[in-house]
Amino acid sequence: MVRSVPEDVTELVMASDGYPVIGRTLAESESVLADLLERDPWCVRELAGTKGVLAGQTSFDDRAYLRLRI
Repeated sequence: MVRSVPEDVTELVMASDGYPVIGRTLAESESVLADLLERDPWCVRELAGTKGVLAGQTSFDDRAYLRLRI
């Protein structure tokens, strides 16, 4: 799929579904995710999804975050 970026856009942030909230920075996105995982480590309430965080893990291993200045 190809999408056009409006001419007035100067920054574009994209992330995989491992980030339930995409922040303006990677740190912001990580912070929100950490807070959600602390409250719902099994991902059955606020962070309802297909997997929880296993013992000994701190988060998911399949996240991607890209921030571009245009």
